[in-house]
Amino acid sequence: MLYLFYGTDRNKALAKALTVIDSKTSEKPDAVVFKIDSSNISKSLLIELCGSQGLFEQKYIVHMKDVFADEASKAITFEFLKDIAESDNVFIVTDGSILKKDFTKIEKHTAKVWEHVAKEKFEAKENIFNITNYLLARDKKNLWIEFQKLKGVFAVEEIHGTLFWCFKNIALVARSKNVEETGLKPFVYSNTQRAVAKFSLEEIDEKLWSLTKILGDSRRGEGELEVLLEKWVLGV
Repeated sequence: MLYLFYGTDRNKALAKALTVIDSKTSEKPDAVVFKIDSSNISKSLLIELCGSQGLFEQKYIVHMKDVFADEASKAITFEFLKDIAESDNVFIVTDGSILKKDFTKIEKHTAKVWEHVAKEKFEAKENIFNITNYLLARDKKNLWIEFQKLKGVFAVEEIHGTLFWCFKNIALVARSKNVEETGLKPFVYSNTQRAVAKFSLEEIDEKLWSLTKILGDSRRGEGELEVLLEKWVLGV
């Protein structure tokens, strides 16, 4: 089953999708949320998640993010649209603007579509991945400044996801001997390597765990994600 959330108002599209993911998770407490983007998408992974092989017998809720913005990931996704639509697992796709010719191909495979149109356009679009440069450099001051800047453009959940992706890569690289062991792209691996010397293994484990915890805490009503994430940033 495929749900699509897209449009020029990326914040609203993502926020709505996260609400649906939470709802689906409540309906299926044994299900696991799996995230896919252009950095980890592959044909073999989609075959497994669509259920054509027996590796993933447990039910999955698959969040596919910005896979239509990248030509390579779009091509792979198009190849599996029919399988995704017919899968017992739930696939939730979030993206920005989608070309009309692409939308026509996607729409016929979706169970439901939500489009969110921005009321006004930002004159200059921030790059959310800029914040990872400061995290990799362990530059607390500029990390906090960039966090304040991005809050006006992106949903806090998306900023959290970007920081989590970056720190998960740090943990992966810290315990690997080479790029092949990590499965990361060479560019991502080399960028991440420079951060490993700035954190001890204990710090890496603790900060990754705490970054995971604050998302769960916020969803349980034990604090606002924006406040919890800002405290995490100031603790870097």
